[in-house]
Amino acid sequence: MIKELLTFVFMSGCLFVGNPNADVLPAPFEPGNFIVETKENGKNILLDVVNSSLTDMRIYAAENIDEISEGAFDDCLNLESLMISYTITILPDSLFSSPENHVNFFDIFYTGSEAEWELVTNYGVYNDQYDVHFDAFDEGFVRMWNREVRPGADISICDIGIAGFSRVMSLYENLSETDRETVNDTVDFSGEDTIGESIIFLSQYFAQENSSYSDNREVSSSTMISFVIVVAVIGMTFIMVFYYLKDKQIIE
Repeated sequence: MIKELLTFVFMSGCLFVGNPNADVLPAPFEPGNFIVETKENGKNILLDVVNSSLTDMRIYAAENIDEISEGAFDDCLNLESLMISYTITILPDSLFSSPENHVNFFDIFYTGSEAEWELVTNYGVYNDQYDVHFDAFDEGFVRMWNREVRPGADISICDIGIAGFSRVMSLYENLSETDRETVNDTVDFSGEDTIGESIIFLSQYFAQENSSYSDNREVSSSTMISFVIVVAVIGMTFIMVFYYLKDKQIIE
C-alpha cells in the first residue's frame, strides 16, 4: 500500500514537472462543519458534512457556498431543519438521495427574501416538499432590516410604516435569544446606530398615537389633494358667478 502511494506521488510529481502550466485541481477542505470544494467562480460547493449527528444546521454567507451537491446531507439522519444562506443559488434535484431516511426533516430557513428564493435552482421542488421560511434567523433578519427599514446605505432615518414595523417585530420576537443578541449588536446602514437601538426608538415612536412615517406621508398627501380640490371648486364657482352676473348685465 505504501509502495503504491509513493509511486502515485512520484508519478504525479513527474506529470506536474513535465507540464508546469497544468491546472492544480482544488482539494476539498473543511470550513466549520462542511466539506466544500472551490469552483472556478471562486465560490464553494458543499460536498459533505463533518458532524452528521446534528438536528439543525446553518449555512452562512461567510462560508462562501453557492451550491449544494446531491447527497451532501445523506448521512444526516437526525436532521430536522436547515438554514440556507441567500448566497446559495443552486440546489440539487433532491436534498436527500433517499428522502425516506429523513422523515423528521420538515423546515428550510432561507436568509433571503421570497423573491430571491424564486431565483434559486429547483426552488419549486423544495416548496412542495418542505416548509420554507424567508428572512430567517439572524442573517436573514439583518438583510431584511437593511432592505426594508433602511432601504439605502445613504439613508440615515428609519423609513417604515406601522404595518411594516409590526411584521419586523414579529420576525424579531421569533428569533432565538442568541440570534437576537447578534441582531441587536449589528450596526445597520446608518453606520451609527445598532439595530437594537433603532428597534427601541421605533417601538417608542409607534407607541405614540397616530405615529407612523408612512401614515404621516399619507395624511400630508391627502391634505394637499383636498386643498387643491377646494381651490378648484372655489375657482369654478367664481367663474360661473362672474359670467352669470355679466349675462344679466349686472356687471360689465
